[in-house]
Amino acid sequence: GPKQGDHTNTLAMKAQSAAAAEEDEANNPLPESDFAEEELTSKKKGTNEAEPKEGPKEELKAPCRQYIIDRCDGVSKKEEGKGRPPLKPCLPPPCIKWCPTLLEQNAVCKTAGSLGVINPKNDRWRARIFKVGIVSNVIGLILTIVACASISLQFDALMSLPFSYGSSISDNPRIPGINIGIGLRGVAVESPLQGQTVWTFDQFCDRAYKTGTVQYFGEGVCRGCGQASSGLVSTLLISVVTYFPNIFTDVTRMYSNYDVNCQKMVG
Repeated sequence: GPKQGDHTNTLAMKAQSAAAAEEDEANNPLPESDFAEEELTSKKKGTNEAEPKEGPKEELKAPCRQYIIDRCDGVSKKEEGKGRPPLKPCLPPPCIKWCPTLLEQNAVCKTAGSLGVINPKNDRWRARIFKVGIVSNVIGLILTIVACASISLQFDALMSLPFSYGSSISDNPRIPGINIGIGLRGVAVESPLQGQTVWTFDQFCDRAYKTGTVQYFGEGVCRGCGQASSGLVSTLLISVVTYFPNIFTDVTRMYSNYDVNCQKMVG
């Protein structure tokens, strides 16, 4: 077994090491600022570890809608080879970003937006299709504007661009015929006896009744035709106005980074 002298020497060495450590700590104390910085660092670490836990929960509360706002504001991220609509009226309407859930991100709009036979990323075919739509709408707009000439009560306009045109031929070659141009509000009559005159439908029906011409088509038919034609005036004007949103929508949908489900569903 160990001797008594060896045990005494071991205890003396431990006492000397402890005394040397205390003396070194007394001569070189650790500054208080180091303790403060260490404590502050530990607090920051604790705070940083606690913050990310709440972040993902807040992001999952609502779907991403920033792309809708960007497209309506004309600042959508441009991809290579893609641009933006040339005119501000061609951008998606602002009501989409005001009510995205109702107008863009509901089940009906998403279903309509997912339909199609061409890859939505194929911008070449997309541009071709909508260019055809733009040309068709422009031609329709021009023809509708020309048709608006029939709203006039001017003789030249009704005879040149009538909704309906007719002429009468007499059995007697000495009596020239009568030319009639029918518009939406009146009738232009070219007669060798009365010259060039324009009557409203009420005046024309009254005159036909007095002269006996009404026996060929009936007074009720004459006035019914006048009422139906007058009702087409508002329809014709509305058609002219609604052509512009159609053209703007075609221009918008040429750019895939500005297309939205709402406009596809309406189209």
